[in-house]
Amino acid sequence: MASADLILMSALVVMGVIVGLNTFRNQVVQRFGGLADALENLDQSYSFTVGSVTSQYADPPGPTPHASGSPPAGMSLTVPAPGGVF
Repeated sequence: MASADLILMSALVVMGVIVGLNTFRNQVVQRFGGLADALENLDQSYSFTVGSVTSQYADPPGPTPHASGSPPAGMSLTVPAPGGVF
C-alpha cells in the first residue's frame, strides 16, 4: 500500500514541477522579449557644440511598438497542424 501511495505522490510532484518549469520558461522568454523591444526603441540621438564645431547624430526611427492585443514579445502563440490539415 505504501509503495502505491509513494508512486502516486511522486507522479503528481513530477507533473507539478514540469508545469511549473514550463511556466517559468515562458515568463523568462517574455521578459527578454520585452527587454529587446525596449532596447530597440532606445533613442541614441545627440548633438553638442564645442566652440564653432558642432557634432550631431540622429538615430533612425525604430520599429513601431507592439499594439495592445498583439502577442507578447518573444512568444509564438500559434502552432501549425502536422501536415497542415486539421
